[in-house]
Formats: sequence, C-alpha cells, structure tokens
Amino acid sequence: MQLYTDSILTALIGLLSESRLKSLTDWLPTYGGSASGVGSVVRRIISILSIPFTYRGGGVDATLLARIQKLIYNQMCVRHLITGVGKGYVSGVSDIEVVFQFLGTLVLGSTYFVKQFIDYGGLGVIESVDLLKPTLPSSLLVDTLQLLSQLARMQKENYEPIHRSNRYQRFRSLLAHGDAAVRAKCCNLIGNLCRHSNYFYPHFVTYVLPHPPVSLSLSLLR
Repeated sequence: MQLYTDSILTALIGLLSESRLKSLTDWLPTYGGSASGVGSVVRRIISILSIPFTYRGGGVDATLLARIQKLIYNQMCVRHLITGVGKGYVSGVSDIEVVFQFLGTLVLGSTYFVKQFIDYGGLGVIESVDLLKPTLPSSLLVDTLQLLSQLARMQKENYEPIHRSNRYQRFRSLLAHGDAAVRAKCCNLIGNLCRHSNYFYPHFVTYVLPHPPVSLSLSLLR
C-alpha cells in the first residue's frame, strides 16, 4: 500500500477533473485521446482507487482507509466523476458502469459521499443519461438501482431529490425486466423508498403500480 501517498492520490484524482478530461477528449485517438482514451484513463484510475476498499490480502488498516476516504472526499473525486459522465466525457457504457460501481462503493461507506453525490448532481445524471433505461446491461442497471437504494435507505431527507429525478416510469418498466436480478433490486429500492415514511405512496400508485396490481406479483414470480 506504499502507492497510496497523499501526493500520488491527489495527482491521480486531478486527472479526473473536467479540464483534464476535456483536454484528453480533444486529443488525437492515435495518441491515447478521444472518448476511448478518456475511458481507459478513468478505468485505470478507479481500479487503483478501489483497491483499498476491496483488498482481501489481510485487510487494509482502518487508519489508512480513513485517510484515503478523506482525501477522495477533499479532492472532489465524486464531483469529477459525476461531471465526467454528465458532460459526456465518460460515454462508453462499460466505462459508466465502472464509475457507478465506484460511486456506489463510496456512498455505501460514508454519508459524506452521499451528500456529495446529491449536491453535485448525481441524481440528475442518472436522469439525463437515462441510466435506468431497460435496454442497458443488467449489471449497470443493478449498480444504479443499488446506489439509489442506498441513498433511500440511509435517510428520508434523500427522498425529495430522488423524487425530483422523476424515474417512476423507469421503475415500472424495471419491475417487469427480463432479468430477475434487476427486478429484485428494483423491489429493494421501492422498499427502501417506503422505509422512512409514506412520501412515495401516492406517486407509486399513480406511476408505478401496474393495472391491475396483480400483474406485478406475476411478473416478480417469473
């Protein structure tokens, strides 16, 4: 874990900034630029940043992990990644999936990252890029649903921004998705959206529940 010094991590996260991603997008593909070049750089940086959160070789010292989390937070890594996807610098489906897997890991680990995700427009990106589109790979749908579910589970204050993202029609479609894992994650999300209050009840009745409601049960049992 000698790689994880503050200076190295700060430099790596700096490469994810909007200005760096834009410059790389404008660079010639033959020299590692364009959208494919951006995707390659983003995937490699995230793979490095992810290791302390997933390391199984005897575990990572809690003090080291806390320091890495603090640095990722202070260097606005979440904002960089959300901006990269939202403005189209990170555009490949597989690249977006890597980004949202990592964002989900961060959100799961700290309420500070939850706030950053919401404050820097993460829910707006899910809407604008349509990351709950049923034709997307099931793995990306599961990652996105898992992230939303975590936001909903953690505190009721997240209900309003989730509501404003207006994903109700997508929820309805995903409840009938062909992949059981997607249906299960969508059900889990809906459960967490009902965890703290009845805020979503009228919206679910109006926009999500199939008519007649029995078709929902049948679709889940397929």
